[in-house]
Amino acid sequence: MGAVRYGFHFNGRRCDGCTEPIAAGSAPVCAEACPSRALGFGPIDEVRERFGDRADLPPLPEATVTAPHLAITLPACAEADPGRVRAEGRVQNGREIV
Repeated sequence: MGAVRYGFHFNGRRCDGCTEPIAAGSAPVCAEACPSRALGFGPIDEVRERFGDRADLPPLPEATVTAPHLAITLPACAEADPGRVRAEGRVQNGREIV
């Protein structure tokens, strides 16, 4: 249950999607443990009400193609010059994505 865990012999196991905590009504471990509170979790209508409905961020595929259930707050460089970021296909300063 939860994020990647390490066993006695330090062999990692994959995330199981927090199926048990979610079934019990809790948020995933990653959302609860995120120190910067960059991750949220809940019904998509509530998430979009809280964070907005933007779901596009280059170089990810356009939301009209993938229909993601997420909301994204763009980094400062994308807000300042969205055309440049889309044309170049990458975020210029990865440190702004925190």
